[in-house]
Amino acid sequence: MTKMKVLTGLFSSLALAGCAASLPVSTNQFEHDGVKYGFEVKDRSTLKLVNQAPLKFAEDTSTTDQVLLSAGLPTLKQVPLGRLSSNEVDNSTRKEGFDNAHTAASLAMDVSSGVTSAATAGALGAVNFLMAPTDNDPRTLNSAYCFVPRTDYPDQKAAYKKCLGDIKADIQAATQTTSTRIGSDGTQWLMDDARCKLGPKQCFTVAVNTANAVAASGFAPANKGGFAAYIFRVSIGFYRGKNAAQGAEADLSKALETSRGTKTTTYRLYDRVNEKVLGVY
Repeated sequence: MTKMKVLTGLFSSLALAGCAASLPVSTNQFEHDGVKYGFEVKDRSTLKLVNQAPLKFAEDTSTTDQVLLSAGLPTLKQVPLGRLSSNEVDNSTRKEGFDNAHTAASLAMDVSSGVTSAATAGALGAVNFLMAPTDNDPRTLNSAYCFVPRTDYPDQKAAYKKCLGDIKADIQAATQTTSTRIGSDGTQWLMDDARCKLGPKQCFTVAVNTANAVAASGFAPANKGGFAAYIFRVSIGFYRGKNAAQGAEADLSKALETSRGTKTTTYRLYDRVNEKVLGVY
């Protein structure tokens, strides 16, 4: 396999690492049944740059790495956890990424074990990696990613509602809950883990933030169909009961692996107990 040296992308994440909180409604906003929807289209984001063509992964690429790469984020092998800054990266360009790679050779990353498409590698752009320790590494946050077929949902707002509906259904199945509450300001769906009733170990509420997504147009990865897609990054947070175990993210990740209904929706969750990034691809 020909090895390629490229600089992978990253983008700022609005997900919540430890607790859920409401955030302002984004540029494209609308309301339906008491829920406030909002997303911001980022034409220069790495989420868009990395998916300008269908991503093709090597066979040995791990699930977590596929989630990270398709999100425009470097793998942990490429950049260790805690060595990545999320500042000013939703407005990057390919040229800026490669300019940075020339001045900071240590940031040029070998992705031959992850991406096999030269065209895709050329689309991987990024700026402002911070190799010094940082406490805002976006990979320590929780997000869902939707790839919604543009041919089925030509209207981006309708595609976003489809995205959120899929996430809601996935989390309801994973937590075995049949009810969903709307946050007091209308910008969150709140879902309790019904399995908590079966024992004391898991007691948490998942919060899906409906009003602060990042959106782009591009293509789904090849192994997800390679179709023209509306792409959304949706932040997810957690409320925990006072005596709850801290492994909510790890538990939800495991449950999502078997309960997901839509395979074109992926999840990136951070296991705070073991300090590990988890991917459901």
